[in-house]
Amino acid sequence: MTDSFAVEVVTPETTLYAGPATAVVLRTSIGSLTVMAGHAPFVGDVVPTEVKVEREGEPTMHLAVHGGFVQVDTSPDAAEGIEGADEGPISGLTTRVTLLAGVAENAQDIDPARAEAARADAQAAIDQLGTAQGEDAMVDVQRRQLQDALARAELRLQLASRPSA
Repeated sequence: MTDSFAVEVVTPETTLYAGPATAVVLRTSIGSLTVMAGHAPFVGDVVPTEVKVEREGEPTMHLAVHGGFVQVDTSPDAAEGIEGADEGPISGLTTRVTLLAGVAENAQDIDPARAEAARADAQAAIDQLGTAQGEDAMVDVQRRQLQDALARAELRLQLASRPSA
């Protein structure tokens, strides 16, 4: 049996996943990260990215995460409350990954038509701003918000276009 560990993916609205995993793959502002059983304790940010939750005997879960924080806890009782998590490679220790995201969604739940409309709306608004620059920086703030909206829509479209595993 592969070493499994506890994973929770939580948004303000819901818990998207709470269960065992064999690996979690994500991206932080300092680079890509793969967490496996026995990983060193870690706290960091999560940039907008696809998060993969690999599970033994089940398809990999693909999530669109639009930013947040990740904590890796490796302690004797870290996986408490999550069924199916094994003791890690160091006797007596378990691993728990907690991903807190403001917005996250399962790739299977993404509506491609809605994501395409959001992408088109964001791009049209960016085009409308053109190269204008605001004296009080409001145009730059608006442009950044629209670029973020465009990136969220493109991430959703990228995940929605993948065949199901």
